[in-house]
Amino acid sequence: MNNSQVGETIINKPQNMSIFTLQHTMVEILEHDSELLPVLNRFGIRLGCGDKTLIQLCEQNGVSSDFVLAILNVYHNETYFPERKLSTFDISPVIQYLIETHRYYFSYVIPEIENQFGILKKQKNIQKELLVILEKMFITFKNEYKRHITEEENKIFPVIRELWERESIDQTFKLKVTSLNLTNIHSRLDDKIIDIKNILIRYLPPMDDVNQFNAFAMSIFRFEKDLKDHSRIEERILYPRVEQMLNQKITG
Repeated sequence: MNNSQVGETIINKPQNMSIFTLQHTMVEILEHDSELLPVLNRFGIRLGCGDKTLIQLCEQNGVSSDFVLAILNVYHNETYFPERKLSTFDISPVIQYLIETHRYYFSYVIPEIENQFGILKKQKNIQKELLVILEKMFITFKNEYKRHITEEENKIFPVIRELWERESIDQTFKLKVTSLNLTNIHSRLDDKIIDIKNILIRYLPPMDDVNQFNAFAMSIFRFEKDLKDHSRIEERILYPRVEQMLNQKITG
């Protein structure tokens, strides 16, 4: 495979990384990167699909194949970010993808991490005080993140959708858009997860059940990476696209 297959530039592309195409099957994609399964799930693509290619699965589920492909490659290769390609997509699937990601976090990832906290606290020979502190830090993060996505889904996203649907806007509507909180809140939220990860690595003493602890640590590591990729899509695609539409549609 090469860069021309997707029409995007890869900066300092490591030799052991690859870029998927629409002709890859789901089997090939997951054999190469099994952690893309929850990303595919957010588009309604599930296991049990035989040897169907990505483009066939997207057509079957009624989703944009180019958009799905771009998102898969963003998550698979951290050096890949097709800003020019993503800036041409309809805004609706971008927002819907972000909402599905929020649902995945709060229906599965966060409850699973909280459950793992409970299991670890029952272990013997563990510094429970430190684990309690970590749990409180995680609860603080969860509550802040919940407030953030509630504002996004109930206030910010509806206005962005309306901006997309309008052929033109006046100064009043422009003021409504520019008053939205599109500041870089994600970096502060990401830092909270990074703090938890660093404490886990540096300070939490050995436990009796090392496998259970490793499963817990890996959940935190995966969540941190997923949040970073999710934030990049909002901050480098969605919000710049809002600014682009404002400049294009203002009438006076």
